[in-house]
Amino acid sequence: MLDVLETLALAAGKEILAVYNAGPNVTLKNDASPVTEADERAEVIILEGLSKAFPDIP
Repeated sequence: MLDVLETLALAAGKEILAVYNAGPNVTLKNDASPVTEADERAEVIILEGLSKAFPDIP
């Protein structure tokens, strides 16, 4: 389990750095809090990876 989590964290980190190096792209969520493109990309990597690795966990 830890190996899966480590792999996902490293993949998300690489994506965050790629976006960071290109410059921030910030939008506002419905509650007016900021969210970056890096946040959104990292979330997709982590959620999809967790879903594939642990399909029985909602």
